[in-house]
Amino acid sequence: MLANSIFITTTDDFIKPVCNEISEGGGFGPGKRVVHMSGAGGLDLLESARRSGAQVASIHPLQSFVDVKGVIESIPGSTFSITAEGEMRDWAIRIVKDLLLRVGRG
Repeated sequence: MLANSIFITTTDDFIKPVCNEISEGGGFGPGKRVVHMSGAGGLDLLESARRSGAQVASIHPLQSFVDVKGVIESIPGSTFSITAEGEMRDWAIRIVKDLLLRVGRG
């Protein structure tokens, strides 16, 4: 069984190529959710998933991290930004809240 929710958590430069590769392999389609976690990139990085019929979103912390230790120390209680539309936005907000993080307003 294939996953219904796919998080692409590569470095920023690889989000689009990874998304394209999965799309070309038939990994995305209607009923799938695809999320990247980069604050530097927009939803255009997931365009091939969207064209395949998947819903797309970006979920990322509103802060930067220098190293893994910084992430571990700083991520609890961080505020996250979400870029998504409609029911995908509502789903992304639930994910952030379920992880006991905060959703930024805006």
